[in-house]
Amino acid sequence: MRITISDNGQLAIPLEFQGADGLRPGQECEFERIGLGMFRLKATPQTSEDHRSLLDVLRDCPEKGLFEAMERRETTDDLQTIDFE
Repeated sequence: MRITISDNGQLAIPLEFQGADGLRPGQECEFERIGLGMFRLKATPQTSEDHRSLLDVLRDCPEKGLFEAMERRETTDDLQTIDFE
């Protein structure tokens, strides 16, 4: 796929690649020259804030009461030890 360098030296990553790789505006990337006219572009890993769990999303939901933690009835203290001889 061909892309064009803009007048101010910027490259645009095609939208199909952005979507497939989960790239977002403002995400940092590493740009490395690997040879004459050859370059490597590598998206840096997203921060932990970007990888929030479903549980975190539910806890932050503005509709309170949507998520309620289950009451624990058993713990590891309830387990009995087994002696194998």
